[in-house]
Amino acid sequence: MTLKPLKFGKKIVAGPAPTKEQLARLAKCGFKTVVNLSKKGELDQALSPEDEAEVVDELRMHYVHLPVSISSMKHDQVDALIEKMSEADFPAYFHCRIGQRATPFALLLYALQKGMTSGEALSKAEGMGVEWNAPVIRDFVASYLDRHGTEVSH
Repeated sequence: MTLKPLKFGKKIVAGPAPTKEQLARLAKCGFKTVVNLSKKGELDQALSPEDEAEVVDELRMHYVHLPVSISSMKHDQVDALIEKMSEADFPAYFHCRIGQRATPFALLLYALQKGMTSGEALSKAEGMGVEWNAPVIRDFVASYLDRHGTEVSH
């Protein structure tokens, strides 16, 4: 998985965890929502989820925290994300520690918004240079879209 941010269309970007200063830059660049998929206490965490929520709030952005683990990603977590994002403004920055969890969740939201099939979504990601470090991540994206592939608005 790459450490550089990946842009899915004009509204969704996924990447590594931002610092307080990087959050301020995101706000200045017009981002409206920050989605944190990290768990509290992760290695090298610049900000705890609580501290990040406070900074994001001070910057007048919307904060979504959905703790996810690579080893236990579940379809209902994507459903919860879709529900939370239905009330959020875009553009949105999705992150976890290095982007390995943020990328598939951002890709899924993007693919659902665009009505993409699993094959189209995975081809898009691979065309952007996404390298799936764990096959389970690629399989998770495909299985979610194959089972729940309906459009969402935004």
